Order: sequence, then structure tokens, then C-alpha cells
Amino acid sequence: MVCELVTDDQGVIWGAAAEVAALLAIDERFLIGKPFASFVATRDRRRFRKLLLDVGRDGEVKMSITLMPRDRAGIPAEVVASPAGGRIRWRVTTPDGVSPAKVPPDRWADRVLTRMPQGILVIDRHLHVVFANPAARRLLPNEGLRLGEMIGDPWPVHSLREIAESLFSRRPVVGRRVVEVGDRAYAVEGLTSSDRETGTLVIADVTKDVTMRRAEREFVENAAHELRTPVAAIISVVDALESGGKNDAAVLDQFLSHIRRQADRLARLATSLLLLRRMQEGMDQPHLDLIPAKPLLEEVAAELDTHAGVAVHVNATPELAMLCDRDLLRQAIDNVASNAARHTREGEIVLAAREAGGETELEIRDTGTGMSAEDVSQAFVRFHRSQGSGGMGLGLAIAKEAVEALGGRIELESTLDAGTRVRMRLPSARLLA
Repeated sequence: MVCELVTDDQGVIWGAAAEVAALLAIDERFLIGKPFASFVATRDRRRFRKLLLDVGRDGEVKMSITLMPRDRAGIPAEVVASPAGGRIRWRVTTPDGVSPAKVPPDRWADRVLTRMPQGILVIDRHLHVVFANPAARRLLPNEGLRLGEMIGDPWPVHSLREIAESLFSRRPVVGRRVVEVGDRAYAVEGLTSSDRETGTLVIADVTKDVTMRRAEREFVENAAHELRTPVAAIISVVDALESGGKNDAAVLDQFLSHIRRQADRLARLATSLLLLRRMQEGMDQPHLDLIPAKPLLEEVAAELDTHAGVAVHVNATPELAMLCDRDLLRQAIDNVASNAARHTREGEIVLAAREAGGETELEIRDTGTGMSAEDVSQAFVRFHRSQGSGGMGLGLAIAKEAVEALGGRIELESTLDAGTRVRMRLPSARLLA
């Protein structure tokens, strides 16, 4: 067993790990302030006092002593003492098989602090560590958590040491703040003591909570953006009908058909966004069906709003199919094809499906404006807008989420002024004649 404690230069215990109190069979409340020598066997005390003098003169010192717990015979131990900012830090090693005394039932506070999932870090006004529970050692690098040493500063952008230092200033930084470090997020809360001699930092890993809140925010933003297009289309048709179009039977039928298509699009979009949201939270899985590729692509092509003169083609064999959620895949294809239609002013758009090594590969290619190498690298990043795109940079990001939720993958190739090609690979199936 290895444990640590800190004394002043006279050997009076100033701070100790809970394991030390358990090893010596004394309540931590009564351990602080006692001479460490009082727990050393009488025959070793003279050598122990000499060791105290040697630490100040020679630096780190080692020796073998016998510890005298309150509830048992002596325990042989190896101690290493080293100077630490005017104090002495001790590392005590006892033989394997020596276990600390059981914690008394009334030591509930110690048990709570030890088992808490939040890191508890107590520091003095010199920013030296007085106490660190196991969760703090798990969340933070141990190099900055040694008893008696100055608190570490593990985060390059957000200074934990500055937060700790403020607890002893006239205006302490108390309350909860969230700091993001790489792919993790931590909540740090500073607490001051009544005597202002110590401060406490409570640290918790809140990565999951931050990720969920971000996902909720992005979901609302995605939904608002994606719903805007079909709603605007319906409103424009209604305006045209109210301006006299309803009096022409042929125009009325055409506009009602348009409203129907956009309303169906709204329904599919709402279903897809809600399913994506539930899958992000682990609450739901896509409903897999056998979906023929050719009818699905033809359906998307028929409803595509293209510039005048742009041809739309569908290339797929009738027997080719995929195992997927139809609405979710339809939304992904819609988003990619709509991007192609928006950026293709002449030439063609092709929606194709083919077998590719046990998978079905769907391809949407166009002869549009294309993308730069930088835009290609950021194509699936939310809210990235390529130059002249005019969009919010969500269509491809949602398409990627949908395809990956179906167990597939999506790739994009593009050359500036030469068009774009997007491939989606999905689990394959075939329809039997």
C-alpha cells in the first residue's frame, strides 16, 4: 500500500490522504495537527527526528521505520521525505497484505467524498493541494494533485489555477462555469470557506450534457431551415391562387398538385428530423424495409425544381434495392439532389444506382458550378457555406447523418466549374422477379 501525507518542517501533520488516517486507525479530524513522530515506534523516533533535519539539508531522504497504529501492532514501512515549498511531503509504503482499518460507521462524510462522481479539490491560500478525492484524480492529471504541491494547470486555454486563485481574492469567482477542453467539457464550481483559509473546487465531466444541448440546438436550427423551403413554396402558390389563379381550372389543378407535393415533402422532412433526433439520443432505430432503388430515384427526379434547360436522368435496374428506412433515405437523396439542382444552370443531373461489392451505391452527379478543394473538405460540416452557395450549409450535413444512421457512408467529389458527384453506399438487396 502506498499513501501520502504532508507535514511542516517540524513534522507536524498538515494534510493527509484518507488512506493514511485509515492505516493509522485515527479519525482524520484528529490526525491533522499531530506530530508524525507520535505514530512512529519509540525505538525509531530518534532516527526519525534526524531525518527531519536531513530533509532540509540534503533534499529527498529515505528510511525504514515502524508505524504504530492505534488499533494493532507495529507495521514496517518505507518512507520517502522530500521538501515541498516550506513543507515536507511523505510517501509511505507498507508491505502487501497490510490493509487499513475499516472506516467507522460515523465516517459517512469521508465515504461520501470518496465515492462522489464529482472531483473535490481543496486548496489553501498558497494554492497547495490539501485534499483530492479519487474522482478529482481521475478527471485531472495526477501531477497537479499531489498533497502539499501547487495545484496543476492542466487545460491550455482555461486556467484552473486562476479559478482557484480567485477564491482568495476580494471578488472570488464562485458559481458554476463550463469549460471545453478538446472533446471533453467540464463544469467547475468554486466554493470559499468561512475563514478564507481554504477553497474548494468541484469538478464534473459534463460532456454528455453539453453534447445533448448542442444537438438540441442544432436540431431546432436544422428544422427551421429545412422547413422554410416547402413552406415558402406553399405560400407562393397560395398567393398565386388568391391572385386569380383559382379561376382557371387547369392552373388550379396544377397548383393543387404542387401544394400536395410540398405538403408531402413537409411530412417526410418532419418525420426524418424527428427520427434523426431520437437516434442521436439512442431512443430509436430506423425502420428497415426493402426499398427499390429505381422508383425512389424517379420520385425524387420528378419533383426536382431545376433551371430551364437542365435535363434530369435516372439510371437504375428494376431489381436493385436497399435495406433502409425509406423516409430517411428519401430525405438524404432530396437534400443532395436539391443542391445539385440549385447549382446546375446548364447540362444535366443524373441519379443512378448500381451494385458495388455487396452494397448498393446511389450516385447523384451534376454539371454545375462545382466546389473548391477547401469547400469539398468542409462539405458535410454544419453551416459551412461554399462561396456563392446561397444556402445555410445544412443539406449535406443532414444527408450525411441520415446515411450514417442507416449504416451506410457518403462521399463527395467535386471540381470547380466542372460539377459534383455524391455517392451513398448502403446495405444491398435484390428484388426477385
